[in-house]
Amino acid sequence: MAKKSELKCRGFIGDRPIEELTEEELEAWRERVAQRFSAVFSDYYSNHIEEYQKI
Repeated sequence: MAKKSELKCRGFIGDRPIEELTEEELEAWRERVAQRFSAVFSDYYSNHIEEYQKI
């Protein structure tokens, strides 16, 4: 029987591991991500009205 191995993943924000960020840094990052998502979705649906009408 084949040996099972664990798959591990480590997240980075910039050049720093995510677990080393302060809570304030994480919150600022979360806010920037939310703003970028909002801008991208707004741009997409502004250019694809028919897709917006489906939801």
